[in-house]
Amino acid sequence: MRWFSCPLGLLCSGALVILAGAANALITIGAVNPPGREIDVEVAGDFAYVADHTAGFRVIDISDTRSPVIVGALTTLDAHEITLVGNLAYVVDTRFLSGGLRVIDVSNPASPVAVGHRWASTTPKAAAIAGNYAYVACGALCVIDISDLSTQPLPWWYEFDTPGLAYDVEVVGGLAYVADYLAGLSVIDVSDPLSPVQIGGLDTPNQAIDVEVVGNLAYVADYASLRVIDVSDPASPVEIGALSVPALAVEILGDRAYVSAGQSGLYVIDISNPASPVEIGTFLGYASSVDVVGNFAYVVGETSGLRVVDVSNPGFPKGLGSHGTPGTASAVEVVDDVAYVADGTFGLLAIDVSDPASPVDLGSLDTPDFAYGITLAGDLAYLSDGESGLRVIDVSNPSIPAELGALDTPGFASAVDVVGDRAYLADWNFGLRVIDIANPAIPAELGALETLSGAIEIDVVGDLAYVADWNTGLHIVDASDPASPVEIADFDPWYSGAADVEVVGEVGYWVDPYYGLHAVVADPTRLSEIGRFDLAGDPWTLEVVGDLAYLGESRYTGSADAYDHFVRVIDISNPSSLLEVGAFALGTSEDWSSAPYVISVSDGIAYVAAGEAGLQIVDFGPEYAALPESNASLALAAGAALLTLLQRVNPRRRGLRRSA
Repeated sequence: MRWFSCPLGLLCSGALVILAGAANALITIGAVNPPGREIDVEVAGDFAYVADHTAGFRVIDISDTRSPVIVGALTTLDAHEITLVGNLAYVVDTRFLSGGLRVIDVSNPASPVAVGHRWASTTPKAAAIAGNYAYVACGALCVIDISDLSTQPLPWWYEFDTPGLAYDVEVVGGLAYVADYLAGLSVIDVSDPLSPVQIGGLDTPNQAIDVEVVGNLAYVADYASLRVIDVSDPASPVEIGALSVPALAVEILGDRAYVSAGQSGLYVIDISNPASPVEIGTFLGYASSVDVVGNFAYVVGETSGLRVVDVSNPGFPKGLGSHGTPGTASAVEVVDDVAYVADGTFGLLAIDVSDPASPVDLGSLDTPDFAYGITLAGDLAYLSDGESGLRVIDVSNPSIPAELGALDTPGFASAVDVVGDRAYLADWNFGLRVIDIANPAIPAELGALETLSGAIEIDVVGDLAYVADWNTGLHIVDASDPASPVEIADFDPWYSGAADVEVVGEVGYWVDPYYGLHAVVADPTRLSEIGRFDLAGDPWTLEVVGDLAYLGESRYTGSADAYDHFVRVIDISNPSSLLEVGAFALGTSEDWSSAPYVISVSDGIAYVAAGEAGLQIVDFGPEYAALPESNASLALAAGAALLTLLQRVNPRRRGLRRSA
């Protein structure tokens, strides 16, 4: 998919920060998404206990990590944070006046029971349990007697004012370590719980909002970084290491720190040398909190529910590097170790990728306009060349590509598909063009359908052309009579348009420019949605290989008009239940100029046409082929109940429709 407003979204300037050398993908193997806003998670045995800010406390059976199941709940509280001690869950309840600390018996996970309540100021945020006392970060440090849960003792709490604003607390060996917001880390002696005394502290550069203490080290999530602080002398804490990552919460397990970063995802950091922490992996879903047990990270993230993430190999996949191109890499197709790149104003490039880590230029051919899309058929490359229409190029010798034929079209040629002796061209405002290529030296138009307002991508199956229209969604065109193609079905439930389309068997997959990936019944007489996968950013392109869909996405970072670019991998073995199984961060640019416009996948290696960033190459490897066998027929039957289409319109995005 491409952005058409600057002009064509490809001529804007913007520096790209290449991240392709980083190892940064984690695989999601299971998920469950209850309604609400999930804030925190704690795991014990076969159960995950989830704090839901709007829907209370939930218990999820994770004995089968691929199929988590909600088994119990309490909905009478606004759960914010959980601490487990034996069969008791101490839950911070943020309801104004009636909240505080709730104690829940989870000895029967399917039937959690509230057994106690302690009020703890109007702003409780987190709690630590030590002996008969709960230490609650409540702006200050609130110390609460929990020795007898059947009564409410007086005073209800002892409040110790900290220098900053207490957000989180850990209690180790009679010392409370407080993430104290603008005051950084505060160390408080609580050996006498009713007479706390601050004995040390260390200011941090940003806002300390979470802390975990392991041995003599305190790990502080400082909003824009992870800080590693030596507390062997608690009266004089000393910072020994730091890493700049968005940091809202931190979990330590062995030599790894797992940092929750909200919409920026989950970072896995190697802390074997605490003085020099190194990022080794990333999960790109929303992450509010994480608990790690063995090889699995249990991640919750606002409205994304609970996800089970495999962290056994955080350094996979690997970026093999990038290969700059002189123009704007807009599309790529790989055949026999040669990547053919449509490179904007520089036409067609042929690049040797037999060693993907070291691509080598072979040859090139300039074209009259803006090379935008490409399809290979035998020794011929069919190039959609913007305002100069279709170009047919002989690539039998990739070092010397030569134009064989051409046909100018009235619109802006953006994509082409070839089936037999016909080429089907997406010609933007001038819709679909059907072209006779029986003699590729003299292509001739047979017919056209000009009612489409922004035809940008196309996939042809038999006599049916599936057209992604930027403005009006997915259209199915009967081209059995090439002189008079006729639209027979269309689908745009979100009123947002379409960017790319691919049909596999009985299922059509398409991405729209706002929401994500849709799976639909491809039969035009039953064209209906059976599944979808929503994305936080703007999806650009789609490539389906076996049971996997590779999506190109750009996501606004929230600052200085900068965008992060990703390749996301979705398991489509069950079209009614699409599941993300991996992702890779390509880099950041000032705008969409370096977005992943087209992806071509060959033998587990993704070749990405990334605009002004050129050709980027990512090795996804064999792990991404080891998925269940696809059974589209069963999935279609299972998805029958979903055939009533969702008609929700996002008011924030209404009125942002693209126009030609």
